[in-house]
Amino acid sequence: MKSYNIIIPFLFFAALTGCSKTNHFMNEGVIVGWNYGYCATCGGFYLNSSNDTVKNAGTYYVLNYSASLTETINKLDSAYNHDNKPIYVSVSWQSLHLQDSSFPTNWIHISDIRER
Repeated sequence: MKSYNIIIPFLFFAALTGCSKTNHFMNEGVIVGWNYGYCATCGGFYLNSSNDTVKNAGTYYVLNYSASLTETINKLDSAYNHDNKPIYVSVSWQSLHLQDSSFPTNWIHISDIRER
């Protein structure tokens, strides 16, 4: 009976932590540009989920991020604007297309970002 007292809580914890359907990823990435548009679906920045520093077909478009990241993203924007050089970051993100299939597959939501 003692082994069940240990196994059952462990299985419950494993189920809670291991079965995420949010497709949430943590990657190193590179900010390779900013979009300064003025429409409802414009603005944001371009991010490669590798060390590639060129905007290309594999580049993600970050148009959506957690409000708590506004200050950090504004600092990254200022740094990019000042230097016009790629910025190496670590990001936690989720595809917006998975939440709403009407969004393009390269649009993502950032839930955490840190300069490397």
